[in-house]
Amino acid sequence: MDTAAVAAEKARSAFEALGRPVLVDDTGLSIDALGGLPGPLVAWFLQALGPGGLAAALPEGAARTATAETVLGYADAAGVRCFTGRVAGRIADQPRGSGGFGFDAIFMPEGSTLTFAEMSVEAKAALSPRTRAVDALRAFLDANPEPRT
Repeated sequence: MDTAAVAAEKARSAFEALGRPVLVDDTGLSIDALGGLPGPLVAWFLQALGPGGLAAALPEGAARTATAETVLGYADAAGVRCFTGRVAGRIADQPRGSGGFGFDAIFMPEGSTLTFAEMSVEAKAALSPRTRAVDALRAFLDANPEPRT
């Protein structure tokens, strides 16, 4: 299962229950050295291991490359659409910084030596997978302004 599948199912289920347009999100962290884990299960991994434990779970000498992904699932009477934002990066050796939440203390976006948790709110927002997903959703809504019942 991937992050988009989780977001799509959440959106479909919420629309079915509420009968009106809904917007949901799901975030994942895919670590190459762990075969793409934890992916959309990142919250459970963090709950069990903490950010430091997740960073330490990578095999010694393994590439620390990873991708952070946020998927917005939007459902209305026309169906479900997913809008994805991805950021390539690396997993730090240990947690750094006090800002953010979740895996922010161990994820360094490509081209940065700072983790998301070490960045200002503005700097993180400029690189965030959530910002990229919202931008994709905004472009869709701007191109499709009809009412959503």
